[in-house]
Amino acid sequence: MNGYAEALPIYLDDVGDRQGAAECLLAWGEALALTGDLDAAAAHHAAAVDHAEATGDRWTRTQLWRLQGDIARQRGDVAAARAAYQEALTLAATIAGTDWWIVTVHERLLALPSESV
Repeated sequence: MNGYAEALPIYLDDVGDRQGAAECLLAWGEALALTGDLDAAAAHHAAAVDHAEATGDRWTRTQLWRLQGDIARQRGDVAAARAAYQEALTLAATIAGTDWWIVTVHERLLALPSESV
């Protein structure tokens, strides 16, 4: 994961590319979530959200909602995961060419345990 640590300053300091920084932080957060380091994944997610919101990029924000759902799911917070996946689906529906991606998030949503009433 050192590649992400090396790339981030290039995006921010050398190039001034906040979109690139958001995508770098997103990928880094995904990698951390896969290793189970959820606190670090959440921190990278939060930093990525700041950059993605500043650029207005809907696609990266959509992926960030999915990552937020993944982190919540791994933490056992089904309600937060469900809400984040729903936000990802809602935003993705406004972006052309994301049908394939919507299916993958919908599958994650369906895999969540049902809420007890």
